Amino acid sequence: MLRKLSSPAKEDEMKISHDKLLNELIGHSDSHDRDPNAFVIAVIKGLRFTMEELKALQSEVSRARIQLLKPIIKGSGGVEYLQKAFADRYGSRSNALVSLTSTIQWISTSKDMVEEEWNEHVSSLQILPASDHVQPLVTTLRAGRGTPDQQQSTVPVAGSTEILPECSGEMLDRLVRIGLLQLISRMEGMERKSVPETFKLNWLRLRGVQSQFQQVIVIEHACPASSIDE
Repeated sequence: MLRKLSSPAKEDEMKISHDKLLNELIGHSDSHDRDPNAFVIAVIKGLRFTMEELKALQSEVSRARIQLLKPIIKGSGGVEYLQKAFADRYGSRSNALVSLTSTIQWISTSKDMVEEEWNEHVSSLQILPASDHVQPLVTTLRAGRGTPDQQQSTVPVAGSTEILPECSGEMLDRLVRIGLLQLISRMEGMERKSVPETFKLNWLRLRGVQSQFQQVIVIEHACPASSIDE
């Protein structure tokens, strides 16, 4: 029955596992013919095998369901779900000063350095020839803003086919991106309780970006400058 419910690609693998179980049960029965507990042990083995296969089937069904929902999640439905989940957890915008204390502190801290960081970014681009420009991490972090009709240049994200808008220099855009850069550039691993409330629903993704950023830093310090240039 489990083989019928599973995908055809796994049917052969499941049949081999099932045949292996039956052979083990036959061998156990032959070697413990007079053992009164032999039947109980055989039943336990069979139930354990069935439960393991059921668990694998549940995982397979969950993966298939996620694949079906992926277009919806990536569209407007996913955004609406996140907005509703955030509002259910932290309340309305009018209560933000009370419910989003970590976010307010994060923005206040970023305000103190945003101009300096942005001026440094612009100066570094002006020094390099246009053909040698490399988009820094600040321009690849999604700000979660912007309208489709804005005429902005775009940059690709490593390992993804998604194209994100480059930072336009608008104050809030700079504030969010540079604030994100400050979060992921910390030496300690990012914990859910330490991130602003606005990122708690998606903090694992932010932690993954931090891991990639730290790998770049390690490679930069480990490799000679000539190797990096190559």
